[in-house]
Amino acid sequence: MNEFEILDPTSEQEPENWPLAPRLLRHSGTHIGLLDISKPQGDLFLDEIERRLREQGLLVTRYRKPTMTRPAVPELVKEIVGTCDAAVVALAD
Repeated sequence: MNEFEILDPTSEQEPENWPLAPRLLRHSGTHIGLLDISKPQGDLFLDEIERRLREQGLLVTRYRKPTMTRPAVPELVKEIVGTCDAAVVALAD
């Protein structure tokens, strides 16, 4: 299995090695959640991701945090975890 080195921007002194998550089987029942954290241009990124996922026959649900300055509320996280097989989070401006 491949491993990537993921660097925590708060402290790169001792980076963690994390294994890749198991790949999802691509089929029409796979449900992907797209979370927009409300940063500028995040919706544009997710629009393109959504288009490509739907072209592959995947189910897509969009979610949005009310503000980028606070973490997602626990209820939103529970909804995404409870209904989606995987999630993509838009972080960029």
